[in-house]
Amino acid sequence: MSLSFSAPGLFGSVGAWLGAMPHPPLCCEIAPDCVAVARHAAKRGRSLEQFAIEPLPAGAVRPSPVESNVLQQAEVETALGRALERVGDHGRDVTLIVPDLAARVLLLHFDNLPQRRAEALSLIQWRLKKSLPFPVEDAVVSWQEQPNPAGGVELMVAVARRDILRQYEVILEAAGYGAGVILPSTLAALPLLEGVPGMGGGLTRLNGGALTTAIERDGMLCLYRSVEMSPADATGRALFDEIYPSVVYFQDNWHSPIGVLRVGGLEGDWAELRAWMEREAGCRIAPLEPSRRLEPGLTMQQKETVDRYLAAAVGWMLNR
Repeated sequence: MSLSFSAPGLFGSVGAWLGAMPHPPLCCEIAPDCVAVARHAAKRGRSLEQFAIEPLPAGAVRPSPVESNVLQQAEVETALGRALERVGDHGRDVTLIVPDLAARVLLLHFDNLPQRRAEALSLIQWRLKKSLPFPVEDAVVSWQEQPNPAGGVELMVAVARRDILRQYEVILEAAGYGAGVILPSTLAALPLLEGVPGMGGGLTRLNGGALTTAIERDGMLCLYRSVEMSPADATGRALFDEIYPSVVYFQDNWHSPIGVLRVGGLEGDWAELRAWMEREAGCRIAPLEPSRRLEPGLTMQQKETVDRYLAAAVGWMLNR
């Protein structure tokens, strides 16, 4: 394995997470329905130079933290090859983005954390044992300390089974590339969070068979929750039932409202969800629309493609 999720100690605040990590210009996301490849401009701010989307046959990728994810490897390799050919070859290191369900992201609090990495890893693994559906000894673990005004040590921990991450890496290697950085999709998209000082900011994404909600306040990730949900089950009431407990948990524990909860990955009319959230949680919701964070110049069709498929790639690009 070339790299795990990240090297500890390289994150900043939520608004600048991942920015100090290796930052290959090519970004590749392998999702259940498609492969998305994007290349960002190295010196042009918020600009995508090129991107391509290639569909995958149904069942080619089935995200899971415990079961095989890539079930039709040849089809995924072919789709990736086509997308890479369209985007162009600029370096052999790639930022690899995997489905949320292929990994777990947890927030853990410690009174103290050992300075030595080996000792800290042992303590984190001990805490993870009861939280994972697989042996922690089989996992890649990466973590980052967050600012915590209440004291102690607050960690964001990303963890996944080695053999599952390896399934995605092999696909890149077949095309002659390597994973310089590996990230779960919504973790890469976190820079799209828009907090207001003293208030929370959140995003909810339906992506890769998972509904993931993340909430931050004043540069600190306060909540990250991912549950299985298929697009077919994503009715307004079903979405509300999954999102509402996260919003209430944040409001009760941080005594703060959420300024806006941005929603991505939903299709069709979500007026029902908006009505439920505003009435029951007092929370305004709006579309995620990662395309609005880019430089002007995209056509309407390109904006629609970016908003549907490239939230993680745009979020990653914003951290340069």
